[in-house]
Amino acid sequence: MTQTATTQTSMTQTTARTRATTTWRQLFRIGCWTVLVTAGLLQAIGRFVGPSLVVLMLGMAAALLLLARQRPRAAAVTAAVICVLDLVLHLGLLIGLLLEPEAFAAFILNLAGLLAVVAVMVAAVPLWRRSQTARLMPSGLLAGAVVVLVIGSALSATAYLTRVTIVPGAGEVVITNDGQVRPDEVTLPVGDPTLVFHNDDPLFPRSFDIDALDTHVTLPPNTARRVTLPARPGEYAFYDMVTFTDGTRGTLLIVPKGADSQQSMEPQGR
Repeated sequence: MTQTATTQTSMTQTTARTRATTTWRQLFRIGCWTVLVTAGLLQAIGRFVGPSLVVLMLGMAAALLLLARQRPRAAAVTAAVICVLDLVLHLGLLIGLLLEPEAFAAFILNLAGLLAVVAVMVAAVPLWRRSQTARLMPSGLLAGAVVVLVIGSALSATAYLTRVTIVPGAGEVVITNDGQVRPDEVTLPVGDPTLVFHNDDPLFPRSFDIDALDTHVTLPPNTARRVTLPARPGEYAFYDMVTFTDGTRGTLLIVPKGADSQQSMEPQGR
């Protein structure tokens, strides 16, 4: 009887361990697929290819393949390392984009991707240790992520529908960005270095950044904003921090009043 009871207890513990591992495995799989899909969609709607996002997608695909081949520990290590590197590389940009909820599509994808990365890293620990964690915890984490995503979606939709834009005045210099900057060379007088930055992209946020002038403006889709620059003559490179593509780079020349060419300028800010 004692041996039978011991055997039954052992079987019960094994079953509980298997159920717990399977539950964590499911959360891990859901997280990997979500990271893979959101990273791909972000590049698709933004019309750019981010090398680090491609590496992230390949890492998640490798982890899913290892999991399918019954190598959960290798899958856990692969996914966890890739997710940590992703957070280190993108955390600053990710926080900046999440602070712009008016960009509805990008906001939702970034929020879902962040929640999925956290889920993958959390699920990787019991998957590696094969621990007997309570069965309800993975379900609770998944439910919590869904609640956060739903609330975030509602807030983002409200912010998008109530976003503020401006109408450029007559004669104002306008730079548009819809994945391609137009024009990519702009000249402004030093006395009034003001321009209008217009994000013509229907889905994706775009930014106007000049590091040398400490100017960083991020705009939600179909939005314009007036940008006043420090009155320092010089030639400055501007770019789109959101995508870092060649098509969204350009040059701004701030000239003294009366200057009719850039020959009188010494390049600055590069």
